[in-house]
Amino acid sequence: MKPEKLIRLSVCVALSCFLAGNAGPAFSGDASGTDSVLLAATTTQPVKKTGTAASKKTAKAKKPATAVKKATVAPKATPATSPKASLTAKSPSAATPTTQVAPASKSPAVADLSRGVKDALLQAAKGAVASLGKENGYFANQLVRIPMPAQLKPVDDMLRNLGQAALADRFIESMNRAAEKAVPKTIDIFGKAVAAMTLEQAASLVKGPEDAATRYFESTTRENLKAEIMPLVGEAMNQAQVTAFYSAMMSKASGYMPFLGLMTPDLNQYVTDKALDGLFLVMAQEEKKIRQDPMARTTDILKKVFGGIFK
Repeated sequence: MKPEKLIRLSVCVALSCFLAGNAGPAFSGDASGTDSVLLAATTTQPVKKTGTAASKKTAKAKKPATAVKKATVAPKATPATSPKASLTAKSPSAATPTTQVAPASKSPAVADLSRGVKDALLQAAKGAVASLGKENGYFANQLVRIPMPAQLKPVDDMLRNLGQAALADRFIESMNRAAEKAVPKTIDIFGKAVAAMTLEQAASLVKGPEDAATRYFESTTRENLKAEIMPLVGEAMNQAQVTAFYSAMMSKASGYMPFLGLMTPDLNQYVTDKALDGLFLVMAQEEKKIRQDPMARTTDILKKVFGGIFK
């Protein structure tokens, strides 16, 4: 049974009981009153239902609003936590590159310094060879000209006093010609010696004196260079007839100096030593040019190292 009918039935029963207990004229015309009561009851019940439905709908409507609020709060919480976590995660990776960059920046500097010094030495050696390894390279240059061996100075003086200076001069010239012939063959030997220098050795010479690289190179490689160059000098001496001119000179002087046999020097060693002296002297001059004259810096690395970047 529907609620409306149940309500009407209840009202009718209640009215019947009321009228039965209260006889009299009050009942007359009360049918309309009863109908009014029934109508009021009937009309009121749907209103209550409507109100209940409305309140239910309102409650339902409010629930989505709460859900929306929760949904709104959830995204706010997520981004707020996310950046912090990501920043925390990125911090170690950001710190790691910074720590690794410092040594890397030093290594290229040392490598460049070393390359610059080696380049300077090679350029100086090539310049010295070009200057000395030609006719009159030694003989016409008073700074590097190979003189009479000191122990043969008495022979030289005696021959000049006897009017035999030509014998002494030809011997001296032959030694210089031998050096001029031998020097061009030494450039490869110099190149290997330069390449063998360590990074630290070469880099430490950038800020030294104007001939620091040459003098260091000479002090550390001269004996090895001498051993390799001496055979070349020996061949050149044969070509220049050094021994022949020496023998002619000594033969002429022997009649006047009976003890000449005690003065015989090792000519190969002597010419080699003097040839190296001249080479290192001219190399030092070439190095000085590179350090002082920008026009002498013919490569990018020479410009970078000796142009003031690392000073």
